[in-house]
Amino acid sequence: MKIIVISIITIHILSVTLHSQSHPFKLIGKLPGHCFTSVELSPSEGVSFKLDKAFIFKDSFAISGTLKNPYIFSLIMKNDSLERISNFFIVEPGVHFLKINYNDSVFAIDGITNSPVEDEYLNKFLPFFCQKEFHTLTDKESLASAKRFFEDNIFGLEMNFISEYLEKDPRSFVGFLIFYRKALFSRADHNEAYQKILLSLDATIKNSATGKELFELFQNEKLLLAGNIFPSFILKGTDNQTVAINYRENSLTIVDYWATWCTPCIREIPELKNVYKKYKDRNLNIISISVDESSALPKLKKFIDSLGMGWINYWDENRKVADQYKIFLFPTYFLLDEEGKIIARGNRLTPILEIIKKRFE
Repeated sequence: MKIIVISIITIHILSVTLHSQSHPFKLIGKLPGHCFTSVELSPSEGVSFKLDKAFIFKDSFAISGTLKNPYIFSLIMKNDSLERISNFFIVEPGVHFLKINYNDSVFAIDGITNSPVEDEYLNKFLPFFCQKEFHTLTDKESLASAKRFFEDNIFGLEMNFISEYLEKDPRSFVGFLIFYRKALFSRADHNEAYQKILLSLDATIKNSATGKELFELFQNEKLLLAGNIFPSFILKGTDNQTVAINYRENSLTIVDYWATWCTPCIREIPELKNVYKKYKDRNLNIISISVDESSALPKLKKFIDSLGMGWINYWDENRKVADQYKIFLFPTYFLLDEEGKIIARGNRLTPILEIIKKRFE
C-alpha cells in the first residue's frame, strides 16, 4: 500500500531558548468526511515545539513531532473549499488516538487516549469548572458540551478561577497550561500578579520549558510597562534601509505594532488616520511597525499607500523585536510622552485615544 503525503508541515521552532529534552509524539485519528486533503496542528502563540509531518492515508491521518512538555493546540483540516478548526486540546509526548466529533456545527476533539494530562483535564479540571459554573453536571454528554463551552470561552475565563485551581494543586500541568494561555493575552495589565502565581507553582512546572519561557516573558514584559522608557529599536524602513527610531521629538507618539494579515489592525487604521489628522499640528506622531514576513515587503508598501497611512512606517523584519519583547498579540499600541516614556499600552485603540483627547483638549 502506498502512503500519500498530503501535507508536510514545515519545522517550526520559535526563538525561545529551552532547557529540557524533547520527546516524540504522534496523533492518529479518523478523517470526519468532507474529503479533507490536509491536516495541521496549530499551536498556542509562544509555544516552542517541532512538527515534522502530517500524513493522510485513506480515511485516517497521523501527525508526528517532538515536544519538550505538553502544550495546547487545535487541529485544522482543509480541502479546496473548506477549512475547519477544532477546539483547543492538550498534546503531550507519546502515541495518542483522537476521538473526533464532527458535524456542520461542531468540530471537537472529545477524547485522547494514553494521555494523563488530558485525563486530569477531563476528570479534575473540567468537573471543578463545571461545579463553579453549572453546579452539577453528571452525564458524559453534558460534560462534553461543557468542555466545548469552556474551550470556546477560554479567554473569558477569570484568572481567579485558574489561580484557585492551581492553589488547590500547584503540580497541575493542566492548570498551568490554561494559566499560560490566559497570561499570554492579558499579561501586560497583570504582570506582577501573574508572576506571583507562577512562582507559587511546584518546581517541576517552574523548571519546565514552558515555565521558564513564561518567566522570561514576564521579565521582558516589564521593560514595556507604563512608566518605562520605550527602547530605541533598530528597524528597517519600508525602503529596506536600517534606521534607529527616535521617539523623543513629539509631544505624544503612538507606536502601532501591526500586520497586513491582522484584521483588527486594519479595522482600526481609519481611527488612527482621524486622530493623526486632528492632532498632528500639535506634534502628535504615529509610528507603525509591521511584523509582515520578508516576502511581503512589496505588499506592505502597497498596503500603506492604499490605506493612506501618511505617518512613519517601519518593518520589524522576521519579528526580531516583537519576539525579543514577546509581543504576540496584534495590534499592540504604546503611547509615549515627549521623553519616550510609556504612558499606556494595550491591544485596543479606544483607551489610547481617550488619553490623547484629555492631553490636548
